[in-house]
Amino acid sequence: MKRIFRDDLAELCTHMFSLGIECRIADKKETPLKLSWLSGKRCMLVERQNFEAVCVLKQSSQYNSTVTVQYIVPGEKEQGKDLKADLVIKRRGILKRELEDLGWRGSYLAGILDYDSQLKEKLTEAVKKRELPGINVRYNKKMGSTIISTAYWGYRIKMMPSIELLSAYDTIAGHVKEVY
Repeated sequence: MKRIFRDDLAELCTHMFSLGIECRIADKKETPLKLSWLSGKRCMLVERQNFEAVCVLKQSSQYNSTVTVQYIVPGEKEQGKDLKADLVIKRRGILKRELEDLGWRGSYLAGILDYDSQLKEKLTEAVKKRELPGINVRYNKKMGSTIISTAYWGYRIKMMPSIELLSAYDTIAGHVKEVY
């Protein structure tokens, strides 16, 4: 597993391709109609997965900086309130910080994600390996898409996602499509 890469999107695309996930970096003018709001942004189009695009956004302020990786699931939904979920990691102990429980907080989607035991196992393993950043799921009505976001602190992604973690994101995207 590689650590710290410079051109985040290109390296992420290469990494995902090496894991057997078909993806390519889209030209700025080339985006599918349902993802037209992405035109002008650098993104990666993914095939044969429940999420159809991946964007890497860098944000910085005077005090900190973050790199946000967004897994995008296009689809229209009247009530976007149903598509809201945040991963909650409960730990115990002061020094050792052992994992106590893993769950989801939010709306209807959070209940579905909380009920999926295979997803919980995948995410628990990722937490134990210390490769899981926070995950939140939000529906953006203006864009007509649900965005699964993971945020990494710092100027670049510190660790590329494993195949198990990408499988977990795909499972979350599959549950989002069920709610549509």
